[in-house]
Amino acid sequence: MLRHNHILSATWILCIASVQTHAECPKPTTTVKNVVLSDEDILKASFPEGSTAKFQCIPGYSRQGSPTVTCQDGQWTPLALKCIIKVCASPGEVANGYYKLPDELVFGVHIEAVCNTGYYIIGSGVRHCTANGWDGREAVCEVVKCGSAPKIQSGTSLSEEKSEYEYGNIVTYICNNGYTLKGSNILTCREDERFHPDPPECIELANVCPKLIIENGQKTGPNPPYKLKSHLTFKCNEGFILSGSADVTCEVDGWTPLPPKCEEIQCFKPQITNGILTAEAKETYKFKSTVRFKCNPGFTMQGNEDVTCGSNADWSPLPQCKVLLTPSASPPQPPSHTWWIVVLIVVVIISLCVIYVCYRKKCSRKDYVANVVTNPEECDL
Repeated sequence: MLRHNHILSATWILCIASVQTHAECPKPTTTVKNVVLSDEDILKASFPEGSTAKFQCIPGYSRQGSPTVTCQDGQWTPLALKCIIKVCASPGEVANGYYKLPDELVFGVHIEAVCNTGYYIIGSGVRHCTANGWDGREAVCEVVKCGSAPKIQSGTSLSEEKSEYEYGNIVTYICNNGYTLKGSNILTCREDERFHPDPPECIELANVCPKLIIENGQKTGPNPPYKLKSHLTFKCNEGFILSGSADVTCEVDGWTPLPPKCEEIQCFKPQITNGILTAEAKETYKFKSTVRFKCNPGFTMQGNEDVTCGSNADWSPLPQCKVLLTPSASPPQPPSHTWWIVVLIVVVIISLCVIYVCYRKKCSRKDYVANVVTNPEECDL
């Protein structure tokens, strides 16, 4: 009986050991996104029945639900944890600028500060959304500044003189008596920390425009120095033609329009219809050059065969080649079937003449008076 009890005890112990061995759980895993096993549990080698394990969210994600699972009957209970990406608050406004923002302000994105025209960023201006919020510092946009305003000769600035000017500040200039301003009288401090446009010049009214010399030509008008509104007229020597305006006026910016040039006269190769040059043709001809034309066979020339390159770079009136007309043939004979009409007309004319002569003779006799009295109708002709 005692032996039988020992056997039952041993069997019970083996059953308990067997149950304990089969109840141990493997290392827990999950398919939930952005979830990993906790640092503590990831180092454990075994998970016996009834033990627990914890999961955690990866950086940048917030925990929602229980992170713990339990080993039961060799299996882990379902994980109720979800990891939601962290959202950063609004970065706020940038004075004299703005942030370039993505569609969502979530973990991992970055924003960049942009300053308005005339301002520049202090620092990098880039911030990142981290697990703890925005990194870096709030963006600061500083106004652009220019140094002292440039000075001009024979002129002065009407604006307050300062050591530096902020973006958008302007400086106004005037010239001394006897001078006129060339350029803009207003300069503005711009985003490149310089004044624009370039400073003006003060030009003496008695000597505004430079001397003008035109090669192969002549000018009429006042002599230098040239004052404002001085007027000059140009013409070219013989054999040259004017390129540009013949009249120029002295303005603040110089001569207007630009002075002309005298260019050598050249005529292009002349051509006529149904005719050719007697000598070998050239592409251009000098002033007063003469060429001769001849007409093609079957054509006759109207006009002068010699033409000359004239003062307007064109040729004297060009001749024309007209079709040569042959002598015309004798007039055609009238059709033969009309001859009898001609004969009839001749006979009628002759008959009328005979009748007329006879009556004239009859009425000229001595008894003319008696005939007139007795037969007046006979002498009506």
